[in-house]
Amino acid sequence: MQLAEIEQIKNDSQAPVNINSVFELYDYFVINDYVPIKVERVSNSFNTSNPVSISHNGIIQGYLIFLKEKGDVQISQMTEFEFISFLATAQHSDYNNISYKFETDFLLIKSDFFLDYNKDYLKKFIIMGWLCTSSSCWGSNFSL
Repeated sequence: MQLAEIEQIKNDSQAPVNINSVFELYDYFVINDYVPIKVERVSNSFNTSNPVSISHNGIIQGYLIFLKEKGDVQISQMTEFEFISFLATAQHSDYNNISYKFETDFLLIKSDFFLDYNKDYLKKFIIMGWLCTSSSCWGSNFSL
């Protein structure tokens, strides 16, 4: 979706989640103070039934959410994290459908941490990583 399309959905009183804020930061959307980032690979050791909090120096800085294996998710029943991920990846026309099937999992980074993440982790590859986005893997610098 484009930013203007997300703004349009933000103003829809029938949206499943209230969108308080949306803007672009670098090449990413910031939606309700989270930056959704597609995740390419995740260790299969995670319990995928709930979001996993991602901490840095003991402070929760985001969440790993497992959507790829959920199958069709009803748009009207999406959680806030699911809907933020939907807005970041779907086409605007998908909003008119009853359900949506995610093709990836997502990392939702808090916007106030994103600049540090972008500077220190986004462009680097950590060989021991347990979580891989399209441009990096995270490992021992973060805890679950």
